[in-house]
Amino acid sequence: KEKNRRFTSYVKDNKTIIEVYLGEKPTTGYSVRITKIIKHKEKLIVYVNESCKGEVHAMVITSPYEIVEVNGTYDNVVFELIGKDR
Repeated sequence: KEKNRRFTSYVKDNKTIIEVYLGEKPTTGYSVRITKIIKHKEKLIVYVNESCKGEVHAMVITSPYEIVEVNGTYDNVVFELIGKDR
């Protein structure tokens, strides 16, 4: 399911805020992690890893997310999904 998945960024107080939301997931086994951020010219490339452990997990709806701040203002932020472990 990709319900409510969202990768976004915005500028606040001379910082770029990067938000990665996986949306609703059916168990507690899902996670998301920003693994690397690279500045390339005037753009930021954000590498995102989504994973789901294959173990038994609680059957409860979760919404994994990660939010980070980067010094400086970047209007051009590109997200790359580098892993989608299942």
